[in-house]
Parts: sequence; structure tokens; C-alpha cells
Amino acid sequence: MENSAKEKFETKINEHAKKAKVDDFRRLIFNSAIKTEYSHEFSLDKIAPVISAALGAVAQSLTGSVMQVLTSPKAISSYSDLVISISEAAKSNSSASSSLTFSANRIAPGVFAFLSANSISIKDSDTFGEEAVTATSIFYSLNNSIDDLQQTANFDLAYLDAELLLKFKHIQIGYADELAKGQITIAVWSEKNQIIDKTIKSIKDRLDNANYNELFASVKDSDSAELITLFDTDKSKQILEHSLLQFENKGVIYKEALENTKIMLNNPLY
Repeated sequence: MENSAKEKFETKINEHAKKAKVDDFRRLIFNSAIKTEYSHEFSLDKIAPVISAALGAVAQSLTGSVMQVLTSPKAISSYSDLVISISEAAKSNSSASSSLTFSANRIAPGVFAFLSANSISIKDSDTFGEEAVTATSIFYSLNNSIDDLQQTANFDLAYLDAELLLKFKHIQIGYADELAKGQITIAVWSEKNQIIDKTIKSIKDRLDNANYNELFASVKDSDSAELITLFDTDKSKQILEHSLLQFENKGVIYKEALENTKIMLNNPLY
């Protein structure tokens, strides 16, 4: 399936280029990775160095302020979080996360990051026990455009972080949905949710000095179909209300999930 996934990835990049009215895309780097792991596992510690190395390689072909922005700790953190969000969404069976498996972002003036992830889950109780094992293919491409560099008057990484925060909150809603439907165990949900919370806190720390209302208004006004999906508050509310009803009838073991869902229901976006 890897070749098919790569073809779709290239098609989406071309579609984005047309939408962005960019005719001079030059690929700076392309790479892919296949990770096989138990479905609840994250590997941020393994992915982040790979992304950092990729950013460093790209920076060697650029000069001036663009290189400085691209290789800043904040840029690397944002890009690493983006890889995690896209791969984790691919592993989710929830409809709340199904639209997040491809992402296109301008990470610096004239520099675009494209990411895609596809997953296959394998369930075999004799081999793996109760959990599923997931094989995830991740593609990422960094492209630059002189046209875009000339057209971009300013750039703020806070926009990417605001978008990331929404994506992670949406994935978190998706996990509540999966737990309510019995697609994952409470133990798997708890581990996933703790890591999501930690990542969200990291993103919020980077956004501390930003104007939240202005940032989220900018994200909401985007014409991206993916972001429009993220702001579908009616759908998010329905998922959370259904999950809440399920957790209320499952006893004390679901207390953490119940309280977490109540918090998200009061403020499902951010």
C-alpha cells in the first residue's frame, strides 16, 4: 500500500500548490518512514531528532532570516508536534480524527511542509494480546517557493501552534469516542490521553505570549476544509455528549474519562 499512499500524497501536494497559486515549488527534501508499534504508543523521542535533522538539511540550502526561523527551537517543536498529530490521527478509528491524516503548512516564508500518514491495524489475540498493533507509514516533504517568499510580508509560528492545538484537541475528542464505543480499553485511553495532555501543555506554553482570540479567529477564518472540520462544534458536542452518557454508566474505573469529557464538553475547541 506504500506506493499507493505516496501517489495520493503527491497528488495532494499538487492540489495545494494550485490552491496557493504557487508555480515554482522546488522540493528541498522528501522522506518516508514506517513505524510498527502497539496502538497506544507514541515515539516522540524517536521522531523529533529525525525532524530536526530534516530541518537542518533544508536550512543549509537557505539563507538569512528564513534559515533562522526554520531552525529555531520553536519551529522544530511545532514541526515535531505536527508529525505526531498527523500520525496519531491516522491510527485512530474515530470519525473525529479521520480528516487529519494529511497536512500542508507554511512553516516559514517560502517554505512549505507537507505531511501524510496511513495506518493498518493488526489484531491477533494469540500474538499481541488484547491490544492492536499498528503499522504507520509517514511521508514528509519540504518545498520552497521564491514566489511565496516574495509575497509573504510577515510570518508568525504562533499560527501553526494554534492550528496544532486544535488538531490535538480534536484527536482527544476522538479518543473519548473510541473509548465510548469500546474500540479501545480504558488503560489504552488513559495512556494516550496523558500524552496528548502533555503535548497540549507544551503547545500552550509556546502560545503564552500570543493573543489567543486573534490567533484562533485567524485559524477559524481559514479556507482550509480540514480546519473547517475542526471547528465543527456541533459534531464535537454530539460525540462528547454520547461519550458522557456511556461513561456515567460504567462505574468508578471510568471516572477519569468522565471528568475529562465534561471539561472538553464545556470547552471542546481549546
